[in-house]
Amino acid sequence: MYLDIQRTIGEKLVAILQNGRPAAGYTETILLTTNQLSITLFGVPVIRVRYGPKKRFIAITPQLEKVLDEFPLLPTEKIASDPWIRILFESIDDIEQMKPLFLRLYDGTYTLSAEEIFHCCSRYLECSDAGECTQTNYLLARGCGYRLHLADGTVFFGKNKTI
Repeated sequence: MYLDIQRTIGEKLVAILQNGRPAAGYTETILLTTNQLSITLFGVPVIRVRYGPKKRFIAITPQLEKVLDEFPLLPTEKIASDPWIRILFESIDDIEQMKPLFLRLYDGTYTLSAEEIFHCCSRYLECSDAGECTQTNYLLARGCGYRLHLADGTVFFGKNKTI
């Protein structure tokens, strides 16, 4: 029963990510064991889900702990024996409420997986006017630091300049 629920949660998480972010270069791996479900994005282990009679949590990698600063109302816990940060939840319905968190984890992992980070490329005006990264080469787009500013609504150039 609990394995089926963990599988359903994994499917929900993947659907949230696939519907909320571009698929170019996107890869996920789901590993379901007797104790938990693990999700890897872009080759980086990011999410672990545990849904049982006593413990129900989503754990995120310590590499992306800073993302939680944007979600101060989420109930979290850290335990000494595990560096992953646990986000506590009650039911599968809570997963949909955490959609913004999962999309930010995707963004963080997308950037983490970049081999090189740079400020912007030759498309900076096009991206500024579009309000998002327009780079079609996803390997190059992953390293774009300007993409993160645009995602936060900060536009440095063009007709939509905010500062």
